[in-house]
Amino acid sequence: MAYVVLSVAAFLPWNSITAKFNINHKIVHQIDVNNYLHLSPQVYPLLYENLDKIETQILNHQSNKVRWIGYQNIEEFKHDLDNRARVYLIGRRNLGFPSWTLADQKTVKKLKTNLKVE
Repeated sequence: MAYVVLSVAAFLPWNSITAKFNINHKIVHQIDVNNYLHLSPQVYPLLYENLDKIETQILNHQSNKVRWIGYQNIEEFKHDLDNRARVYLIGRRNLGFPSWTLADQKTVKKLKTNLKVE
């Protein structure tokens, strides 16, 4: 039974699950916004779609006595997100067919749309 559970768990998109949970978390001032950019690039389109919620999290975090995120505003976060997305897209250009996955293809398409690149 443990083998089955671990096998099923290995196929779950944990980065997406984590990002969705944190983006929709009710206690917005307790979310580690820095962590979003440490997740896999497949969540970057989700982050672009939810920049308004992430901005709310950043602004509410500023009311904490102890601050542990590095972003003061959404522009800083989006700048870093854009940079990471560009690096990911450049890296994908050099990979051949054996490295192709449907998830990566969807991510590349959405990121190109978000960044307005060809």
